Amino acid sequence: MLFSMQMCESESSDLNGLLIAASLRAVAKFKGTGSRGEHYASVLLLNCRSMLEPVIPDSTAGFYHSGILKTFHATETEPLLKLATRITNDVNEAVKNRKHFTDMGDLNMLMAQAMGHPALTPSASMRTALISNVREPPCHDADKESTSYLNLKDWVTCSSINGVGPCLALYPDFRYGCLRVSFVYCSPLFSAETMHKLVDDISSMLNNLDDQL
Repeated sequence: MLFSMQMCESESSDLNGLLIAASLRAVAKFKGTGSRGEHYASVLLLNCRSMLEPVIPDSTAGFYHSGILKTFHATETEPLLKLATRITNDVNEAVKNRKHFTDMGDLNMLMAQAMGHPALTPSASMRTALISNVREPPCHDADKESTSYLNLKDWVTCSSINGVGPCLALYPDFRYGCLRVSFVYCSPLFSAETMHKLVDDISSMLNNLDDQL
């Protein structure tokens, strides 16, 4: 993944843009959209602790994330890093314009409407976006002796709400210097076989970025 990050930097993309781009490409491939492509909604989660006054320290319990809802057009044929750069630039512009704060009321209203009127969502599934992702993955640097003392072998960094949500949620985090991504999906709405295929395609694209140029 180090090689992937270096390529991202050279293409003016970031990890968030790359993960979203790979996910959209995988879905476009799964649906066989070809060069025609489709538009897909994506929700970006931002940790707002450092943006508040006063700043909320990480040691304070609570969920201080806000979201930005964006729609991107993706095809099977567009180079992955080109798509990732386009997504990165779009997201950076939205953050610069403080969309995670100005759109907060609209997003809350849309979620409430979706929960109150499921028929407004595709197939009454209450899925409000294709994917969600965290813009700045957390770093977990707990030493292995501490986790061993707690008899903790593994853990997943994720959050969940009842009712509405994305089809596929990505939760990246850095652990001991390595990138890990947890994929969470809604069951039984989607089968494990379908999601495993999507995740395999996403992983394949990330591990073979030189073929995506």
